[in-house]
Amino acid sequence: MIAEPVRVRQGTAEDMAAMLDVWRDAGERTGTPRRAELTRVLELDPELLLLAEAGNQIAGVIVGTTDGHWGYLKRFVVRPQNRREGVGRALIEELERRFVARGIYRLTGQIRHGDAASMALSSALGYEHEESITVWTKALKRGAR
Repeated sequence: MIAEPVRVRQGTAEDMAAMLDVWRDAGERTGTPRRAELTRVLELDPELLLLAEAGNQIAGVIVGTTDGHWGYLKRFVVRPQNRREGVGRALIEELERRFVARGIYRLTGQIRHGDAASMALSSALGYEHEESITVWTKALKRGAR
């Protein structure tokens, strides 16, 4: 079977349910964003909420953020049936292009331990594992993810 061509575009409020379905279809549990999180990105920086379409469906989603100096790959998912078709690469490369257009030249992201596919993609795109950093988190509201 030949993979459908991938088209990356900015996500919209009309895409919300379909974008969240991608995370559910991928079996993501703790990494699934809430509707309010994606809505906030659309309000604050919609240019950094991207989706990839293959055929007539959303095949992947990426969410970026920035502090004005660093770019952050905040959320990233590709439907299982669209993996190894260039969807992830297309999303990351478009996010990188948008950061460079803003004068942001450093991008960082977090990958769950054991996610070999994401680690391999990151490495293939020139990302390096930063072993000197440990991430610390704190929920400021009970039940917050």
